[in-house]
Amino acid sequence: RLFMRTCRAIGIQPGQYADIFNWAVQGAAKDYMIHSMPEGLCFADMYVCLKNHFDTENAHAAYYVEWTCRTFESTKNEPENVGKPLPQILDSMLNKFALCQRALGNSYGGERILIDTVTRACRTSPEFDRAMEKSQDTYESLRSNLHASLTHYLAKQGTTFLTKATTRQGAVGSTR
Repeated sequence: RLFMRTCRAIGIQPGQYADIFNWAVQGAAKDYMIHSMPEGLCFADMYVCLKNHFDTENAHAAYYVEWTCRTFESTKNEPENVGKPLPQILDSMLNKFALCQRALGNSYGGERILIDTVTRACRTSPEFDRAMEKSQDTYESLRSNLHASLTHYLAKQGTTFLTKATTRQGAVGSTR
């Protein structure tokens, strides 16, 4: 839907969607398109091929496990996140939840379900003690509170990271 909405917004006609679709997909979908889909398909056929390949019971089960089992602690310990700054890891986790919610379909839709899932994932992490003090009514306020709580936690730990402020000598470190 986002692809078609973007195409319409920039004046690309539906008959041209197939010609540019391969530039819009990434990761496993792009690999599948390159190696497994025949050339010359119309956009509707491309969509059906991708949907049939990726929208399976096994994929749904994997997204469900992500949705129900992922925590901030488990996300921190994933090999691709070791050594990354905690705010970046938090954003990665939040993005994965948003992806899972879309993949799981309408029964997992809605802001309240996303808020509850993210809250469950962060509840036991000391980094988010301040954010867990009060229930949030919107996902954006929860996201903001999680980041604020994490910033507070890092400041208490004495973690220093660079700000955009610079001096003539270079970047200025600050503790937040």
